[in-house]
Amino acid sequence: VAYEQIVNEHKSPAWMAASIWDIFRDLEFDQPRDGRSVIHRQFKSPYWLRQKKGRPYFIDENIRRVLNSLPSQDQVQSNQIADADVASLPPSLRKLQFRENVIRYLEFSGRVPAKTVEAFEQQLATENQSFVIEQVGKPATEEAGDEVYILACEANGQIVRYSRITEDEIKYWRAVCEQAPDDNEAIGVADNVASMQLVINGAFRAFEDNKKQSGNVQRAVKPRFLERPNDLKSRTPGQDIVISDDCDDVRKAISAIVTPDVGETLLSVIDMGLRMADNDSMIPRIAQGLEPENKDNTALQISKQMAQAGKYIGALIRNLDEGLIEPIINEFLDHNMEDPEVQEGKGNYVVQALGFSSYNDKVDRIARIQQFIAFALSDPDLRKEIKFRAPMEDSARALDI
Repeated sequence: VAYEQIVNEHKSPAWMAASIWDIFRDLEFDQPRDGRSVIHRQFKSPYWLRQKKGRPYFIDENIRRVLNSLPSQDQVQSNQIADADVASLPPSLRKLQFRENVIRYLEFSGRVPAKTVEAFEQQLATENQSFVIEQVGKPATEEAGDEVYILACEANGQIVRYSRITEDEIKYWRAVCEQAPDDNEAIGVADNVASMQLVINGAFRAFEDNKKQSGNVQRAVKPRFLERPNDLKSRTPGQDIVISDDCDDVRKAISAIVTPDVGETLLSVIDMGLRMADNDSMIPRIAQGLEPENKDNTALQISKQMAQAGKYIGALIRNLDEGLIEPIINEFLDHNMEDPEVQEGKGNYVVQALGFSSYNDKVDRIARIQQFIAFALSDPDLRKEIKFRAPMEDSARALDI
């Protein structure tokens, strides 16, 4: 029988990573979904928007208006988006000359005053007879806090998608490396070493400038003592420079300027900056597989550094577990529990991400094994009593070797 590929397709939830350049959220809350609203900005092509005609909750008449306002097909690729939007794009997309995705698409999820929603829905029903409005909830009032959740998508100033939603249908999560206690933005390793990076950059530039000046010949010249001053514009080996007869000493016409080499002094500044950057980053160079800053450190000191760095990395993993892994798997779990085609495995489960605990267990176990081996090797009597093959195998397993 000839091979035949068979594909069985079904729809299921998925998640995608959104660039921080494209998310505009309520900064009073750590999680985007907990605030009043969140806006996801994207740039789409005319083809993509045209494919949305006839899809649920999309407004065909407004899609047609957006497409008709665009340049013709032979000009659309050179149509540039607004300069303000270009400046806030991800760095990889800022310098493109020809763009296909020229439609700014804003996806708004959040709360809006109920009176405003009702007025918009009446206008929408009048202008678009085919669009069905699903009325939800009680009649709106003018009282403060009378708000409803909606999903509204705008393309170049036109609302092309609209529906009322519930609070649970806002599907945005945020994970951070470190949460700054007194700031609404998170910080990471790069932020921690930013101040010392400026010191290292300045010292290295000074080191480079000094080496260039001390390693090249600099001359002081009196042009009136030269017969042809233009000879000094190009220097070649064996070149003759004609001195005027009025000059009795060539040193009066041309003399060398010696720049002292102070590079070794600057190296101490760079080394100090690297040590301080290691402390600020909480991840020393030895944990990155690089040569340690102090070669005189003992094995115990290095193991202590590795253990402390492991705790910091474990904290980063915990933030990812709590900020992304657990909520996303919870959504998948709820979907499967509500799927009528799934008959087995249903139950009241709780999602718990184990990345932090498993990483910490591994790091602590490696440190304890290494400490035990170092302790055993330090005493000749203990060395005779212990079979080292077992702790070596445990250490190799903990290191995934």
